[in-house]
Amino acid sequence: MKPRIQWYAPGSVAALLEAFVAERNQPGARGLGLSHAYTLKMLQRSAIGSKQVGELRASDYLNHCKARKAAGTQPQTIAQDMTYLSGALKYAFEIWERPEAETALDAYRKAKPQLVKEQLIAKSMPRDRRPTQDELDRLLAYFAMPAKKSRGDIIPMVPIVKFSYLTARRISETCRITWADLNTEKR
Repeated sequence: MKPRIQWYAPGSVAALLEAFVAERNQPGARGLGLSHAYTLKMLQRSAIGSKQVGELRASDYLNHCKARKAAGTQPQTIAQDMTYLSGALKYAFEIWERPEAETALDAYRKAKPQLVKEQLIAKSMPRDRRPTQDELDRLLAYFAMPAKKSRGDIIPMVPIVKFSYLTARRISETCRITWADLNTEKR
């Protein structure tokens, strides 16, 4: 099956994001993480994606964030949306030298204090607890159940959960570990 090619109006936020993703996926470029790429695709499909970059106003950002919050999205996630969008706009202005991106960035800078004031965007709340022993036992019991092999591969979740719990690493940090990282001398 061929990938579906999406067409976006020239000069739109969606078209700019499509070009940004394409450039970041080039060989030698620092690629996007799954969450980053997914968020940019979601922004392309949203109402703000159909806006022309040079015509973005503070109200467009405010409306986007209000719509996301009304859909049940947490302010921390909405802040991530805005970080990724403003990052792409900054890249377009500084690297591609697209002046309309500066206009869009200025509009975001104007909107940001109001987004914070209305609690539409916020910093993540730090974790204040670890799982209880009961929660941990239930997770381990669930992951210990035999799984149906769909392609013959099984992710060893029990050791991964135990390792993650003991080291307090994020899942992305755990998944990046390689055998070359093992140092038996320093344990």
